[in-house]
Amino acid sequence: MKKSWLEKKGTGKCIGLCRSIPINLDEADGAWYETAQEIVARGGSLLIFPEGGLARNKKINEFKPGAALLSAKTGTPIVPCAIWGPYDAVFGKRQKILVGEPIESHCPEDMRPSKYARQLIAQSEQAVKDLYDQMREKYGGCGQYDR
Repeated sequence: MKKSWLEKKGTGKCIGLCRSIPINLDEADGAWYETAQEIVARGGSLLIFPEGGLARNKKINEFKPGAALLSAKTGTPIVPCAIWGPYDAVFGKRQKILVGEPIESHCPEDMRPSKYARQLIAQSEQAVKDLYDQMREKYGGCGQYDR
């Protein structure tokens, strides 16, 4: 969760109750990664939005490497998800979530985790786009993402 959201009076407290990990997007911030590794080591799960924020341009933004690198280093699978529905109306409108098949992560011993993570990013991004295609076919366009 973007650190500045946690610093807001009303929303910050609510978001904090969800046990969000603050990420400072304005500078290099490795603290979130260390916390994420600890959670995975304890057997916990994480929900990571790989675009690093909401897409407001009706396009899926480029995935950032953090989630894939975490997966590559820990062997934790990535479960692609697509959220369908307008973001501007949180209350009173239902969003739909489609969960894809887990993408297993087994970094080869002769490959750097960062290189393997790039493969995971591409595979994950394609899986999410495919999920959006399925939702678009089922629910029609809601003006959220174009291909």
